[in-house]
Amino acid sequence: MPEAGWAREGESHSRVAGLREWAQGWRQAGEKSVDWIWVTPKAVILVECKSARLTLGARAGDASLPSLTKRYLTHARHQLDRTAALINARTHPFDQFPVDRPIVGIAVTSEPFYLGNSTLDEYGSASTIPSLAVSLRDLEYWVCMPAAEAVDTLLGILNDPERRTWALHQALGELRDLGHNPILDAAWREYDFVEQRDYPGRATTGPVTV
Repeated sequence: MPEAGWAREGESHSRVAGLREWAQGWRQAGEKSVDWIWVTPKAVILVECKSARLTLGARAGDASLPSLTKRYLTHARHQLDRTAALINARTHPFDQFPVDRPIVGIAVTSEPFYLGNSTLDEYGSASTIPSLAVSLRDLEYWVCMPAAEAVDTLLGILNDPERRTWALHQALGELRDLGHNPILDAAWREYDFVEQRDYPGRATTGPVTV
C-alpha cells in the first residue's frame, strides 16, 4: 500500500500527492475515502472529485435537480466527512495524518454548480466539516496561487459566513493574472491541432488555431 503524499511548505501544487481512494486498501461496506489528502502547515485539505455535470433540466431548476445534487454533492460531502472522521479516530492508514490543525474539504465537479454552496435544500445536505463545492474551472485558477496563499485564501473563505455560500470564483474577489498553469501547458503541447499558442515551448507568433 503506497504511503500518503505530504505537501511540504513551499512546494508547488503540481507536486502534491494524495492517498488515492482506489490504492489505499481501505474499504468498509463499500464505503470510500476521498481522492486526495493535502497536508499543509495550516490545514489538512480533503479533496473529492466528481465527474458531475448538470442536465439542461437541472440547470433550469426542474424536479431532477435534487436527485442530481444528492448523487454528486451530497455523496462527495459524505466522503469528506467520513475521511475526516477516520483521521480523527486515528484509523489506519489515516493515522499518519495530523489532527493538530483544521480539517477542511473541497468537492470538485466537472462543471459549475452555481448555487452549490448556497445551503439551499435543492443542493444537497451540508458536510459536518467546513467545505466548498468547486468547479474545475475555479480549481484551475486557485491551484495557480502560491501554496501558502491558496491555503490562507481557502481558510478565509470557509471562515466567512457569507463568502462560504458563494461560488469560489466570486469568493476569491478580484481575480488577477497568475500566469500559466504548467499542468495545462504540458497538456496543450501534446495536441497537434494547436498550431501555435503562447505556451512555453511553443511559438508565440502567427495565427492561433484551436
